Amino acid sequence: MYVDKTDLVYKMVQSGKYYFLSRPRRFGKTLLMSTLKSYFRGDKELFRGLAIEQLEKDWKQYPVLLTLSKGKFDTIEDLHSCLRGIFSDFEKKYGRNGEEKDFAERFNGVIKRAYEQTGRQVVILIDEYDDPFQAAIDKPELMAQFQGQMRDIYLCLKKSQTGNCPILRSTFYILRSTQFYVLHSTLSAAQRFTFFGSVGW
Repeated sequence: MYVDKTDLVYKMVQSGKYYFLSRPRRFGKTLLMSTLKSYFRGDKELFRGLAIEQLEKDWKQYPVLLTLSKGKFDTIEDLHSCLRGIFSDFEKKYGRNGEEKDFAERFNGVIKRAYEQTGRQVVILIDEYDDPFQAAIDKPELMAQFQGQMRDIYLCLKKSQTGNCPILRSTFYILRSTQFYVLHSTLSAAQRFTFFGSVGW
């Protein structure tokens, strides 16, 4: 049975700024990210017959940067390999400045170029961002390396919110396997339950 929740997706996008979503495995978190990706890319034809088709009037096309966990994280080089793959995909579409040496600079650069080339703010979707940390939960030295690397990258999101902001107000973070659900946004407790309930999203 399919339950159309696209009206709730629309309301969520319109009502908040940053979202941190965590649910147990198999609760449709990645499916939600894919839905958001298609929505922000303006793929109206994928939503024909659904509630969001009528709610959304403009169907603007935004550049979407979707990051996904790739592979295992047994060493810092494993994380670097994952990041190289992610940013290379973005840079194939939006270009790269050879002066950008580290991953934080590359992330910041591709966000700016996507904004400049499309004239629209960038949507950042981060799926399973905690995978490296889960792998290093009992390895303090490796955990510190992962934290340092990812902190530098995520600081780009904060810095990019200044001035002529290139990032759209909706930034979504998905936590992979925690058993608790947290939504940091402007939503009330009642709205959070309505959006995500006890099953599905």
